[in-house]
Amino acid sequence: MYLFYPNIIWWNGEYFVSLYSMIKSLYSLLGLYSSTPLHMFNKKELKHIIKGCKEYCVHNLGVNNRKKYKLSVVVEENPFEEMYYGLYCPVDNQISLYYDNLKTLGDFTRVFVHEYTHYLQPCRTKYGKMLDKYGYDKHPFEIEARANEIIHNRRLLSELRKYC
Repeated sequence: MYLFYPNIIWWNGEYFVSLYSMIKSLYSLLGLYSSTPLHMFNKKELKHIIKGCKEYCVHNLGVNNRKKYKLSVVVEENPFEEMYYGLYCPVDNQISLYYDNLKTLGDFTRVFVHEYTHYLQPCRTKYGKMLDKYGYDKHPFEIEARANEIIHNRRLLSELRKYC
């Protein structure tokens, strides 16, 4: 019998700590992650966090000058059946962050950096073609976005601590 919970796995009559939990603990230890619950922030504070995330990303990752519209960010409930954390829409030039799946500030900032990376990439013209060729896990845009999460999440969290 196999049951999965976010932190503990019950398997053949024994408990094990999940890989997810171990990675989060390692990220926290190295300062790559913040376990502060996202629900602790009110709307005004969340807007301030989004502003800080945008400023950090503009300064450290750059700006996509090919876009007609200014980048917008919305925090909303996940409208999909699949468990998505966020989405970048190149048509609307909008980052959507799904609060019901983002439990901590560390999750929020990590996904923000990931989706901001997609904003910088030519997703509208190349993402679909490359997805057919490489699949999601080996997609070059996804690899770059995951690498940016690791590189920038700790730095972004440090910047936010100065202002929050």
